[in-house]
Amino acid sequence: MSLQNVFLRSTIIGQVTTFSHLGTWGWVVLRNHVPKNLIKKILVTRSPVLRGNLVNVFKEWYIYHLTSPVNECTLIQYDRRVVHRGSPFSIKGESMIAGDLAKQYLGRYQTTSTLQIARILQKEHPLIFGDIEQARHVVRYYRGALGKDARRTLKDTEFIRPIEEAMQDKYNPYGLPIPVKEDWSPVSLPFVSGRGLVMADTHIPYHDIEAITVAFDWAKNNGYIDFILLDGDLNDFYMLSYFEKDPRNRSFKNELDDTNVFLDSIEKAFPSAQIILKGGNHDYRWEAFLRRRAPELLDMKDFIWEEYLKLKQRGIFTVAHDVPIKVGKLNILHGHELQSLSTVVNPARGAYLKAIECVLIAHSHRTSQHAEMSMSGRLDTAWSIGCLCQLHPEYSRLTKWNLGVAGMEFDKDDFEIENKRILKGHVR
Repeated sequence: MSLQNVFLRSTIIGQVTTFSHLGTWGWVVLRNHVPKNLIKKILVTRSPVLRGNLVNVFKEWYIYHLTSPVNECTLIQYDRRVVHRGSPFSIKGESMIAGDLAKQYLGRYQTTSTLQIARILQKEHPLIFGDIEQARHVVRYYRGALGKDARRTLKDTEFIRPIEEAMQDKYNPYGLPIPVKEDWSPVSLPFVSGRGLVMADTHIPYHDIEAITVAFDWAKNNGYIDFILLDGDLNDFYMLSYFEKDPRNRSFKNELDDTNVFLDSIEKAFPSAQIILKGGNHDYRWEAFLRRRAPELLDMKDFIWEEYLKLKQRGIFTVAHDVPIKVGKLNILHGHELQSLSTVVNPARGAYLKAIECVLIAHSHRTSQHAEMSMSGRLDTAWSIGCLCQLHPEYSRLTKWNLGVAGMEFDKDDFEIENKRILKGHVR
């Protein structure tokens, strides 16, 4: 009988009995029933030859095909480990030769695809892996690719790969070079429900104190106090812009100091609220300036926007300027991410035509709303919110801007937006 046939006939139907107290021998008997006299003979003799023929020796383990009158079974010694043809999973806590080999090759070929590792395993160890699919199954198990249930039972998580990496390596039969990864995955808020204030475009130091005060009072009176979402352009960074500027206007350091005072004010006005700060195109001016003028300073702590404003110490949840926030079906952007936003009708409609989904933006400094019903009955709505900065800046004296703010209530995937204008000291 061939060794492969012995493996095939050793599939366990019933109980696995382990004699771990036999010292270094570590005998394991795989069968659905072991007669008492056979167990007694194993315990007494401790002999590697037990009424049977030695089928093969592979490294440190031995396989015996018993020729005794009792039902056929397979006896294996491998440093107290079990090899079981037909399943890559451990049996009663014992690991297996197939798993050990798979982990060894996973460590050796870390960037190689699962299928390629399986081919190598099957080619070099045909006695352990009867075919490529079996080897692939074992490799996928240790890479965490057999589903959530299998990952929960996997104790050795060293080789589990991120989903992005696994998907990238899933199909690359021609060995093409690995591309640079650009992650634009949306982020979720750090809580699953609440009522909060959405405000944007303060453009410190060109903020409007009266409008911000009115917005704070409206949020408190209407219960929008669980969180404060600052949806971009907290700062103006006038001195860092590409555009022509008057150097007499502002001090860059004073602008940052004013921003710290502003954050102090929010924390004092809403002591129990979680603050979320999403970057906007003006906030990004800092990093863009360093990229152009002083790239050597990009990684220095003293020149990082988040560090200067002590956002981590304040417990503020930050979102990069080009990354969306996802609340159920609602996408929250600053607005500059959409690029070339059409405002022929209104900014909300322009945002919808870009996103083709429910979306809330700022950036345009205008309050608007647009809704469309699909043929299948799906209702998508887009909102743009007003600003909280001065309406007639030096670079654009005549604008269509308006002051505004929004309230948002959500519970898991359900959400509701209350989009408001601020006019003559009142929320309308």
